[in-house]
Amino acid sequence: MKTMYHENGAAALPADANPGLLRKEFLVASDFDQTLTLEDSGRVLSELLGRSGFEEKVAGMAGTHLVQPGGELAYLLLHDPEYRCVRKEHLVEAGKHVRLKQNMDLLLRLAGWRN
Repeated sequence: MKTMYHENGAAALPADANPGLLRKEFLVASDFDQTLTLEDSGRVLSELLGRSGFEEKVAGMAGTHLVQPGGELAYLLLHDPEYRCVRKEHLVEAGKHVRLKQNMDLLLRLAGWRN
């Protein structure tokens, strides 16, 4: 099967690629500045892992200008021993607990991913 792409470069399968199968849609987006969500995904992930002090670590990084604002969780995942244990299943579970803002369906339609 040939992979098709949206105008924005995102991979997409044709609507008839798997006739008869249930279609499940996922939105994968970088939301470091909380444009799409109502809470910080790093805080949610920290709570799921039982880690405390996420806000303090973020504030400390902001004070040193070590990481651009919004990139704190990515930095912690790569460099902080408390966060290096994070695996895909942790991120998936955290994503289930992050509430999205209103009009996400409209965003998908504007992006051309939904009719």
